[in-house]
Amino acid sequence: RNGSNARGYFVWSFLDVFEFLVGYRLRFGLCGVDMGDAARTRYLRSSARWYSGFLGGGELRPAARPQKSYVQ
Repeated sequence: RNGSNARGYFVWSFLDVFEFLVGYRLRFGLCGVDMGDAARTRYLRSSARWYSGFLGGGELRPAARPQKSYVQ
């Protein structure tokens, strides 16, 4: 909010990570990993687009949910 003393904002994980209790079932990285693909294709999530906009001085509203965009 205007006038708040925010010093930083951190995300939990860049990529999907293995959690000991649930394996890869919970996915919360900025970039997703297609575990069904032998090449382990990575794609940007809407959270990555939101975080990019936030770091650029954008608003805190959630990003729109576009289709997957695969990282080349």
